[in-house]
Amino acid sequence: MSMERLKVPGERLTRVCDPESLGFETTSEVEPLAGAIAQDRAIRALELGLGIDAEGFNIFVSGPAGTGRNATIRERLERVARDKPTPPDWGYLHNFRDPSQSVAVALPGGEIRTFARDMDALIRTCRAEIPSASESEDCVHRVRLIRSVLNTMRGKYAEREDLAKYLGEVEADMVLNIHAFKSAGDVGSARRGADSEDDFFTRYRVNGIVENAPRDGAPIVFEHNPNYYNLFGRIEYRASMGSMTTDHTVIRAGAIHRANGGYLVLQANDLLGNPVSWDALKLSLRSGEIRVENIGERNSAFPASSIRPQPIPMNVKIILVGSPANLRRTRRPYLSADTGLAWLKNGSWSPSKRIQSTYPRRAASWDR
Repeated sequence: MSMERLKVPGERLTRVCDPESLGFETTSEVEPLAGAIAQDRAIRALELGLGIDAEGFNIFVSGPAGTGRNATIRERLERVARDKPTPPDWGYLHNFRDPSQSVAVALPGGEIRTFARDMDALIRTCRAEIPSASESEDCVHRVRLIRSVLNTMRGKYAEREDLAKYLGEVEADMVLNIHAFKSAGDVGSARRGADSEDDFFTRYRVNGIVENAPRDGAPIVFEHNPNYYNLFGRIEYRASMGSMTTDHTVIRAGAIHRANGGYLVLQANDLLGNPVSWDALKLSLRSGEIRVENIGERNSAFPASSIRPQPIPMNVKIILVGSPANLRRTRRPYLSADTGLAWLKNGSWSPSKRIQSTYPRRAASWDR
């Protein structure tokens, strides 16, 4: 073959772009590109996974760092979440029948704070009016006063059967403990035992742990430090007369509570580096419940005196973001066997793929 035939003319070695063909003067006139570049199959798989609302469908996004995984996930989630219903607020109430089992209550978005304020106002009114009546009125009149104060609350929440029942229990407890209101009006007694009295009236307070108003749509939570307490919340304690006490008002929410009814995005490497969090997440996915319990109490053979809040129904789509190595770790027998983990039970994936949809045999590559 003649070498002359292999020569390439100089004008063919350079691609020339005609500026007039671009349609703009400077790049400031160009709309920024949304989404990832050249990841069409990955995006389709991600959208498929996000579009499946059935229980047990979660997503693992696998690929090299720096390829826009988290940014793309956030952008896609914001599109999807805005059209989803806003989940309810969640809070905890005192359980008058069993104080160790705090009662979980769900209210439409924005109403848990309103209910908490109404209960605080009720406490202030009762503490102010009942002691003044108790000095001159007999027990029957004091009971009538309690019922009169509660009537407004009953009327406001009459359509909520659970709250109506709770307010009935509040009334019965106030009548049973009428002496506590009498001492609340005694200035000398208040000075001597203010802390103990405040502890007593704490039983009537509402602890709102999750507020979803004025959000429109489903919540999106990125938790970049998925230790156990950040994910699942905690039960706090307070020092009182030389001992540690707790109640429903110091139950704190975690990321999984805030994401309930929406989406929780976790970095797989950080989650797998926290074995307690990883095991607790698998347990929640199996049970379909979110429980608040401290680590020591959860693993102790002899539980300390504490409270066990009622679990909250779990409705969260989990999205793990990690490397192919992280994906392989979740597939190892000692991590995944018999765990019932949703995306392992319902999904089917190949080690050669980079992004996994939870739909069986549907996968796409997320490449650099």
